[in-house]
Amino acid sequence: MNDLDRISIENAFVPKAFSPDVLKVNGRNDEERLASGRMIAPPNEPTPTVLGLLVLGKSPQEYLPSAEIEFVCHNGVEITQVPTRGSIFAQLQTVNFPYADFKKMSMFHSHFSSYSTSAP
Repeated sequence: MNDLDRISIENAFVPKAFSPDVLKVNGRNDEERLASGRMIAPPNEPTPTVLGLLVLGKSPQEYLPSAEIEFVCHNGVEITQVPTRGSIFAQLQTVNFPYADFKKMSMFHSHFSSYSTSAP
């Protein structure tokens, strides 16, 4: 649990994953909520899952060295690479990706293809 960002859990994951009504009724603690979202397993001995590290991890690259977005901007002959580290959301915000907002992440998958190009 020390590898997960408590602020992201409290301010981003919990409010987006559970409605306020559910939070009032079920009385689960953070570990149980994270386990139900497959961010940790099991709740009695919380160990972050790969998903948990990628989404809520303080430093996912410590465990998953290749877990980074490679953002390359081609502007004529000039190539700009933006180094990214941290959770997937932190990386998206670093490269100023249009859908880095948590509120818009549900749209991320459907719009991602318009930002991807394949080699000829």
